[in-house]
Amino acid sequence: MTTALAASREPLLVSRARTADLAEVSELLLRAVPDCIPQTVEQLWERRDQIWVARRDDGGPILASAALVEMDDGRYELRSVIVEPGARGSGVGQELVSHLLANGGVGDGDVCCVTRHPRFFRRLGFVPIGVPWESGAASARTRKRIPMRRRNQEMSR
Repeated sequence: MTTALAASREPLLVSRARTADLAEVSELLLRAVPDCIPQTVEQLWERRDQIWVARRDDGGPILASAALVEMDDGRYELRSVIVEPGARGSGVGQELVSHLLANGGVGDGDVCCVTRHPRFFRRLGFVPIGVPWESGAASARTRKRIPMRRRNQEMSR
């Protein structure tokens, strides 16, 4: 399923990653998060049904990617939300995650994530849970990873 979302300039097309997209997703991961563990196309192919991409037009470059993983009945994990460095701050990541929450099959399920960017997820209705911890190689980029959760509409009332 591909849908066009309203954006500041052009519609954003969000769809499940195609096999042809996986090399570009792998490269995006390395560009956007240099200290991440590299993901080969073969590793991404094994999870291709969980990976979503966003671009401005059907033949254009991938601007953002994310994985939505069903953990067990009613629970999901949002993983690897990555935005092309040149597209950060444009709303592309927020539109992609909003689309996944509305159309990714989450329904009434809870969604969790672990992030170094809690402000981004707070804007999308996530709240911190648990205790932050240090992760990654020791570098200036290392930040505490914060577990967060977005409760479904029924449970949040």
